[in-house]
Amino acid sequence: MRKRHVACGALALVLAVVGMEPQEASARRGPALLRLPAPASPKANLELIGEFGFVDRSTTGIGGSLLGRGYDASAGSIAGAQLRVFFPIMGRTFGHGFDMRYSRSAGPTLGADGYALGLHMLDLGYTMRFEGRCMRSDTARWFFSGTLGLSGYDAQTGPGDGADQWPAQFKGQTGAFDHQALGWLLSVNMDAHLEEFIVGVGLNLRQHFGISDSPVQRNFMLSLVLRLGFDIDL
Repeated sequence: MRKRHVACGALALVLAVVGMEPQEASARRGPALLRLPAPASPKANLELIGEFGFVDRSTTGIGGSLLGRGYDASAGSIAGAQLRVFFPIMGRTFGHGFDMRYSRSAGPTLGADGYALGLHMLDLGYTMRFEGRCMRSDTARWFFSGTLGLSGYDAQTGPGDGADQWPAQFKGQTGAFDHQALGWLLSVNMDAHLEEFIVGVGLNLRQHFGISDSPVQRNFMLSLVLRLGFDIDL
């Protein structure tokens, strides 16, 4: 009988402690904090970027009396627009996707003051980017990216330098060297992302080969550009 009373007393004590614990623990912990879910990573990122900079070009296949008049080699300005879409691989640190861009080059003034060859270029490639997290600050995130892809251009002939000295068979024929070419693009970029705003620099290598009855055999271009644009979460 005594054992039964002891067991009942022990059970009552346990129940009392269990019943009081939540209130006492709650009082010790203070008011409960509301936990908000972490923001979800975007499904993709869209970059819209404008480029402007310097380009150097060398061409094989044009020679004779036209050498040194801007057809075989020239330096000038380049401007373009770029659209890139990135799909995340590891959150926002790595991403890959596709790169499309249009560029225009036509002498030092983009054709406003004459040129030898005016180029309309289109590029399409596979691109990757990653964030340099050790460089992150309160105001900027730094991304490094690269693109490898296909490139092509359509070239129109301008008067060039010293057009009055053209060979007789080409005088008055401003389209004498109009041609098209296909080749490859390799591009590397370093961009600072200031919230949605992008500012950066890029180095672009292109090599094209003349197609059809093009007078140009090979065209190599190196450009260094300033990049300004926006990064939009999708």
